Amino acid sequence: MGRLRKEFLDRVDAVIDRLLDAADALASQRISSRIIEQVYASTTSIGANVWEADAAMSRKDFCRSLSISLKEANECRFWMRLAVRRAWFAAERMSPVLREVEEIQNVLSTMIRNTRKNGN
Repeated sequence: MGRLRKEFLDRVDAVIDRLLDAADALASQRISSRIIEQVYASTTSIGANVWEADAAMSRKDFCRSLSISLKEANECRFWMRLAVRRAWFAAERMSPVLREVEEIQNVLSTMIRNTRKNGN
């Protein structure tokens, strides 16, 4: 059994799928491959590091993995906000996804803060 609740892992997986769908849509619009690669990299890193945190061997490792996920989520939000500003996506389409990423970031921040506070 891992450190994280299945519901949270499922929630992360769902938002990752939505973000990857958005990246696919950008690719079909022939947006720069460099941007598409950045979206894919940051998006998949969110999930990979959350899952790595789930199997962490120590509090320090747990916080490290969650911190990377948090940073990658921030980068992903940057790219999605850019896509809206450039009118590659309608704001109405991306708003729910961006809100979900922000909520996941809040959960990650809380887990990191609580783990550090309780570990010292």
